[in-house]
Amino acid sequence: MRVVRFFLHVLIACAAPLAAQSALAQTFSGFYAGATGLYEDYVATTNAADISLAEKTRDKRFVWGGYAGYNMRVGADFVVGLEAGLSLPKSEEEARKLLTQQIDKVTVTTDARVGLTAKLSGSAGVRFGYLVTPETMVYAIGGLAALREEASISATVTKPSGATKTAWSLTADHVGWTLGAGVERYIADKWTTRIEYVRSNFSDRAYSGPTTPLAVNASTRANSARASISYHF
Repeated sequence: MRVVRFFLHVLIACAAPLAAQSALAQTFSGFYAGATGLYEDYVATTNAADISLAEKTRDKRFVWGGYAGYNMRVGADFVVGLEAGLSLPKSEEEARKLLTQQIDKVTVTTDARVGLTAKLSGSAGVRFGYLVTPETMVYAIGGLAALREEASISATVTKPSGATKTAWSLTADHVGWTLGAGVERYIADKWTTRIEYVRSNFSDRAYSGPTTPLAVNASTRANSARASISYHF
């Protein structure tokens, strides 16, 4: 009986590394989804030509997001995947201009405010990873990025005859690119954590309204430091 137990222990000891290798062979393969915390630095540039307003503003804040994707192992050490994500940045940038000018020999003062609010941000791209160890992957990620942004305008035009207030707002989608890098590591059987840095560059858009400022050109850039946790199905 003791001999049988001895051989069973030997078999278990020999099988354990093989089982571990089999489990590790499946790392970073298949579908996954996760949640991420983002510390984002949004930089917006506004240009309202009709009131000579050109200013760069920035807003930094912590927001939440989510993502999902699919990994495919290529050879022993490489991973190629597709990933899409969404976040609710709620960043707010504001530029103001106080302009005094002579129009038809009348002094006119315009107090204008241009606000840009990022409402929804998303991306879809490709990840290229390399397994430093079976449980740890370094990767680069890049693809398309989109940002839904609202431009809100308010202005007070003061003349000797009195003051007139105007306001309007428009929402537009900015499409651009995103590029970043990170490291991801298994912490449990189906769970990984990751940290990454991502740079997003969104296309410039022109907002045209009915009152002064009549047209506002806006461009937005974002830098994100992210910490995430993923579940692999």
